[in-house]
Amino acid sequence: MVEVGVAGTNDVFFQAVPATTAGYGYLEAFNSAGLIVGTGNNNSPVIFKVNRTEVGRFTSTQMLSVVDVVASTKKFWGGTEYNTGSGYRVSLDLAAYNFGAGFAGARFGFPAGGGFAPIECSVIGTNDIFFQGQPATTAGWTILECWNGAGMALGTGNNNSPVSLRVNRTEVASFGASLATIATAVKVNKGFTPGVVALTDAATIATDVSLGNVFRVTLGGNRTLGNPTNPTDGQKCVWEMIQDATGSRTITLGSAFALGTDISAVTLTTTASKRDFMTAVYNSGTSKWYVIDFKKGY
Repeated sequence: MVEVGVAGTNDVFFQAVPATTAGYGYLEAFNSAGLIVGTGNNNSPVIFKVNRTEVGRFTSTQMLSVVDVVASTKKFWGGTEYNTGSGYRVSLDLAAYNFGAGFAGARFGFPAGGGFAPIECSVIGTNDIFFQGQPATTAGWTILECWNGAGMALGTGNNNSPVSLRVNRTEVASFGASLATIATAVKVNKGFTPGVVALTDAATIATDVSLGNVFRVTLGGNRTLGNPTNPTDGQKCVWEMIQDATGSRTITLGSAFALGTDISAVTLTTTASKRDFMTAVYNSGTSKWYVIDFKKGY
């Protein structure tokens, strides 16, 4: 039976049987609140068809299944994720979504039971865009960030996991907490500045070569240049050694430094405030720093 009725002022109701009965469809314009298309109370879906072919459906889980392309000129809202039995649907929300504590934006993801973390694309503040696996305070999740107009940052959580860059699924570079490894040739179109690391003057001068490649120290007495720590095979370093206002300071090289026939000794300039430069290359096979250059008197 099909009924067409007027329930109240401006109400038009078209249904198979009363809407409280399970499994029956109805079309309703209720009290000027808009047009409603629905089914009964047994969670049966509302199906849309063109030429008797299904193009989309709504279910009681608020999930919209669309067979074809979806076009929208306004905000596009998705539902929550759910298990279809054969896999997980992706939740999608491109309107204002409240993640709490300063997050508002879009979410794309799978439920935790599917083995995938949710991905959030959020707006934190003015000009901030934040795309992450989950909140940045949790270790191990990827973050792609454009923060307050300060540029783009790509990183991971707080467990020191590396950032890997890949081309055709092959790693070309990896950035760790203290070391960047590049698997391909590097082309630099502008000036390349390694930076200068200031060393602390002491009886034995310590050099942590993981901090840089160019080191500078002013000698306040006769010193020993200790064996560098944290080296990398093939690393080349330069030491700039400066005489203080007194001058005549000497340097003794640690046991890890090796001299050759061309440079058989490192004797510093004795003039006050003058500087000398020594270059050495590390070989991990011999655990030696080979002194390949020494220039003095600048």
